[in-house]
Amino acid sequence: MSPPPPSKPSAAAREAAEAVRLQEATGLPTVEWHAVVGSTMDRARELAAMTMLPLPALVVAGRQHAGRGRRAAAWWQPPGSLAMTLVLAVDQLKSPLPLWSPACGLAVAESLAQLQPELTPQVRWPNDVELHGRKLAGILVEATTNSRLLIGIGINTHGSAADAPAAIADRLTTLADACGQPLAHDRLLAELIPALLGTIAATGSTIDAADLIERYRQRCSLTGQRVTVYDLLAEPVAGSVSVAGPLRAASLSGVCRGIDETGRLVVEAAAGRLAIVAGSLTAPDQVWTGSAPPAEAD
Repeated sequence: MSPPPPSKPSAAAREAAEAVRLQEATGLPTVEWHAVVGSTMDRARELAAMTMLPLPALVVAGRQHAGRGRRAAAWWQPPGSLAMTLVLAVDQLKSPLPLWSPACGLAVAESLAQLQPELTPQVRWPNDVELHGRKLAGILVEATTNSRLLIGIGINTHGSAADAPAAIADRLTTLADACGQPLAHDRLLAELIPALLGTIAATGSTIDAADLIERYRQRCSLTGQRVTVYDLLAEPVAGSVSVAGPLRAASLSGVCRGIDETGRLVVEAAAGRLAIVAGSLTAPDQVWTGSAPPAEAD
């Protein structure tokens, strides 16, 4: 009688094994891998509430079915692409939130350029990563009330933009599209995690933050382009005489002059130079919610 075939590892065992593999790649004290999860951000928020949990902590999913972008936009990725959230302990008084967001976008762009030197990733304010004007990665940065920073990142490492919903297919790209092959998650995370930790740490130092801003400016995809910012809060840049104080508006158009020393987008508008404190570069009726039409997630 022949022996019975070996049993397949359970789903829990496979998830645990993948978590160990990624922990070895990143060196982080806490790593979770889920085959399917609603949102890595939601799971990371649960971990952030665990006061005794060793940090940094990383949540990675093979697939998430309730991912989201900024301002409640839906998020779509090709199957197999990297979906993750990193949980950090931060001192919110020393590191302003506006600079955390572009710092994370820069870390992703620089990591991808390091791994794929033939690519020239750029950052679309505040932190989307683009290739040739098409979105490759999206980032969502949130701070919690207990001094935790959640950095949610989706990078299109696998698949093709041709498989995306029709409303957004012409606005996306993937590493497989750009390079002819996907990028393994362990290889990417081994480069990305140290980059994220380094750029977040740099925001707490005046000298290091200045270097970070200069590197971001070199990768800013909007500098010199005409942009429209929606649902915005802006402040006049020193020397602008047309605006007396903070400005709130449904929209504002002008020429992008890069970012200032705190990571705010600088726009040369009819009213003068304004630093965008908060706002979106996607028109409200173009935010993709996961149903048809409109366009790209912000």
